[in-house]
Amino acid sequence: MVLIQFYLQLSVLNRPKLDQATLLKGLMVFLFLMALPVLSIIWLKKIGRVSSWEMESRKERTVPFLLMLVFNTTLYGFLVYFDLFPELKNLLLLGGSLVAFALLVNLFWKISIHMIGLGSLASLVSYNGLGFHVFNVETNLLVVITCALVAAVLVAFSRYKLKAHNPAQIIAGWIAGFALTTFWLYIL
Repeated sequence: MVLIQFYLQLSVLNRPKLDQATLLKGLMVFLFLMALPVLSIIWLKKIGRVSSWEMESRKERTVPFLLMLVFNTTLYGFLVYFDLFPELKNLLLLGGSLVAFALLVNLFWKISIHMIGLGSLASLVSYNGLGFHVFNVETNLLVVITCALVAAVLVAFSRYKLKAHNPAQIIAGWIAGFALTTFWLYIL
């Protein structure tokens, strides 16, 4: 879901002038993929369903993953029903499939959702290839891929150092994110 927020921010920054459609897109994405999930976790903490923001145990992650799927699906349905923002629909399907995968794996084993997201980002950056623009400036693909990989290494190291995941969970998360996104982009 962070990928969709990242995409939205880049699309907003790349527009010379903000229009109502861009602002509406930003509000919808913020509401369904940022505000509601954060409020849900606050509520889950309040009722004792999760003990901390880190959700250290595998069991604590199930309900937040399910809620994220509900928010993602609701936003997708809203976009389809009102025929809005076709460029977001595929990203929402991709994000939803990544969360669904994490949920299924989480039923049996704890996998790093951070690394799933970063593996997905690496695949998206590689797929987009040349012509990737940030702040209206054409960016060298090698620089962008290098930044994505450096970010992945730093996050992987921090997840390991914080004892949030073991190496297998970290590596499996990145590979799964990269593979699922690559499959999604090239096959579907």
